[in-house]
Amino acid sequence: SLFNLARIQDEEKKYDEAMESYRKAKMSFEKGTDEKGLSFCINNLGYIYSAKYMYLESQQMYEQVLQIRLNRLKTDTSDDQRTGVGRSYWGVGDALYNQRKYNEAIEQYKKGLSYLAKVRSLEARKQMATINGLIGKSYEKMGDYQLAADHYELEFYFQKILGDIEAQADALDNQAYLLSRIGKFRESLERYELAYRQHLVSGEKNDAGFSMSNIGQVLWSLGKFDSAIDAHNKSIALRRETGNQKGEANSWKKIAGLYRESGDAAKSME
Repeated sequence: SLFNLARIQDEEKKYDEAMESYRKAKMSFEKGTDEKGLSFCINNLGYIYSAKYMYLESQQMYEQVLQIRLNRLKTDTSDDQRTGVGRSYWGVGDALYNQRKYNEAIEQYKKGLSYLAKVRSLEARKQMATINGLIGKSYEKMGDYQLAADHYELEFYFQKILGDIEAQADALDNQAYLLSRIGKFRESLERYELAYRQHLVSGEKNDAGFSMSNIGQVLWSLGKFDSAIDAHNKSIALRRETGNQKGEANSWKKIAGLYRESGDAAKSME
């Protein structure tokens, strides 16, 4: 079928061909009664427009899908339908975010969360984790670091329910960074330390090195220069083990700065 052809072209990133096939499939679905197929067509067009950096057109596609799914929800209140509505709000939010309309994006994301909160499925929980992270990212873009940190905490909460250890660690890293931006260094240190342990559990040593490097920076901000240097040395060892030369060089640079600030200029030159 045209829809299946479009999906193949889509997966092969032949976007212009896929768009043409989706449009033809859309016309076919509009003549029939396959509302689900129609919504999938328009949704996938929204994705392709986004991939082509045509964010306004992407927004328009996702809004069309959203309206179809909201109308369907009037007669079909199943968990699948609510999840579909939540996903559509997420799509509209992403399109707005990519247009730097962060407040409007947050509004759409939150509407999506309100539908997903009524669903107990695994898929709904995954979406709630992701959307809270996107809300955090949006608040971060606007410089509202506390609200951003709060939503990264919610992302961590849902990832913990899902049992995704590495995703938990990433959410903690994001939250810790923002807490450090607003001067909450002890809270930031706690989050980075937990993120570090989680990265190690999941086997992501390079990411553990990232967290440890940031632990060094927070310890520096707390005036604990020796501990900060130790942390950066641990980060260097992890990054060297994983071949991350850029990260390793960054930690060496931080150590030099620490020695300078502690009054050991000669050591900083080594």
